[in-house]
Amino acid sequence: MNWFLAIIATVVSYTLFSYFGLRTGAAASFQHALLAPVASIINFGLILFGSAGFGVATYYALKSSPFAITAVISIGLIVSFVFSSLFADGRVTVTRLLGLGVIVAGVWLLR
Repeated sequence: MNWFLAIIATVVSYTLFSYFGLRTGAAASFQHALLAPVASIINFGLILFGSAGFGVATYYALKSSPFAITAVISIGLIVSFVFSSLFADGRVTVTRLLGLGVIVAGVWLLR
């Protein structure tokens, strides 16, 4: 049950982080990129709830495994990959799929 809650919280938090990146990815300057998290209430909410979700995911994952941080970040990378492929016109290439396979294999070997 702990891993189920950790995976759900990870998917939600990394989806929020990915959407924040989609909204603010074309910053015109360094100052604009620096202030992007507090520039609007939506951006601030995405970062706030995404960070809270990451904390919840880490809490529940740590109850089950000492390798929780690695697993949560790896699951998050997979979520970001899928999000960018579906919503941000990310290209799916053989190299990226091989990299994703290495991540999944690493998580599987850690358990």
